[in-house]
Amino acid sequence: SGACEACPPLTYNFGAASCSMCPVGTYGNADITPSEVWIERNNPIGANIFPPPLTGSSRLRVRYSINSTSAQEDQGFVAVYSPHDGPSALEFYNTGTITSEFGQVSDGPLGQFYPDNANMEWIIAPPGASQVVLYFDYWDIDPSGDFVFVDRCVDLTCASYSLLAGLNGQGSFMQNGLYVSDTGVMRIRLTSNGWNTRQGFQAFFVTQLADCEDTNHTISGDRYGLIRRAPTTVGRCEWTIAGYEATQLDLRFLQTDPGAQAGVLSIEEISSSSCMPCPPNSDSSPDGSTCICRTGYSGPDGGPCAQCESGTYKDAPGSGACEACSVGSFSLVPGSGSCMPCP
Repeated sequence: SGACEACPPLTYNFGAASCSMCPVGTYGNADITPSEVWIERNNPIGANIFPPPLTGSSRLRVRYSINSTSAQEDQGFVAVYSPHDGPSALEFYNTGTITSEFGQVSDGPLGQFYPDNANMEWIIAPPGASQVVLYFDYWDIDPSGDFVFVDRCVDLTCASYSLLAGLNGQGSFMQNGLYVSDTGVMRIRLTSNGWNTRQGFQAFFVTQLADCEDTNHTISGDRYGLIRRAPTTVGRCEWTIAGYEATQLDLRFLQTDPGAQAGVLSIEEISSSSCMPCPPNSDSSPDGSTCICRTGYSGPDGGPCAQCESGTYKDAPGSGACEACSVGSFSLVPGSGSCMPCP
C-alpha cells in the first residue's frame, strides 16, 4: 500500500520494484522522470500531420518504430534540432561562398521570381566541416528547361567535383530531398532559359546529420543539425539530443511519412534522472553524476571533449588542458596520453 518513491540520484528504473545504479558510460543526477511531449500511435504520420514545433528541456529523446509490412510504403522523416536560444538560421540570397555551419539558401525572397537566363551559384564550405547536408523545403522551378544542380566538390575551388543531383521542375528532387557532400564542400547551381521563370527554391543546410543506422545516437544539440529515418527502414530508431550548453532545445519536422500506416513516433523530455549516454570521447565520473573527458581529450565536465593535437598530450581523465610536449619529446598521434622521447 506504500506510495511510489523517486529513485535517488545516480540511479534509475523503468517500471521496476527497485532502483539500479547507472551503468558505466552513462550518468544521472536528478530525480524527475522522463515526460512524454508528443506521440502518434498506429496512425498515418502524413504530410499534413506534422508534430508541432517543440521546445523542450536540454535533453530530448526521439523514437520511431515500424513493422516490416508498413515499411514498404514508409518514406521516413527528417527533423531539424537546434538550441532554443541560439542564432536563427541565416538566409543567403546572394551567390558566393558561405562559411556558416547552418543556414538557408534561396534564389531570392519567396514570391519573387528568379530571372531569365540565370546562372547562379553558391558554394557552402564551413571551415573544418567533414560534411555538408542540404535539404530542399520549398521548390518551384520551371520544368521547361530550368535546373538546379547539387555538386560534391573536392575543395573550395570546385574545379574537381561530382554531381550529386540534377533537378528540374518536375519534382525529381522529391525522390531524395536530402543531399550530402562528404568532403565538407558543396556547390549549388541554378540555370534558367529565356522562356519562363517561377519562384525558385529554398533549402536548409547543416553540418550535422544523424541517421537511423548510426551507432552513436547521442548528438549535441548546441548547434543546428538533422535527424533522418531513411525510407523503408524496418525496426526501431532512437536518438538522444543533448544540450551541453543549451538549456532548451527546439525540434521541428521538415518531412514526415505520407504512407506509413503503423509507425509509432514518440518524443520525450528527459531529465538527468534517466541514465544518459556520455558525450563522445568521455566516460562516467567516479560518482556517476557527470561525464569527464578521457585521457588525450580536453574539455569541461559534461563535454564536449576535444582531441589533443599532435605535439600535445593529456595524461589523465578530467577537465585538464592539453599540454605541449617538453623539449626532447614528441607526440605524432592526436589524442595522445603521453609524449615519447625523440630518437
